[in-house]
Amino acid sequence: MDPLSYTQQVESNARTYAGTFQQMFIEGNGIRVWDARGREYIDCLSNAGALPLGHNNPEVKKRVLAHVSSDQLQLL
Repeated sequence: MDPLSYTQQVESNARTYAGTFQQMFIEGNGIRVWDARGREYIDCLSNAGALPLGHNNPEVKKRVLAHVSSDQLQLL
């Protein structure tokens, strides 16, 4: 089974807009995403979900990585 078919099977019905794209997006940074063929797109729907700060926001990423590498059980 190709990745796009698999994703469409397991994707939540709450995100029906994602199933309308016939591309497999494999990378994201800020407002931009790239598909498996290397084509770049502006993600105008990123705020429709849990991405109000964009894909891989550097400040969020820094803090998540710091927490994960700290071995803490909870945020203090």
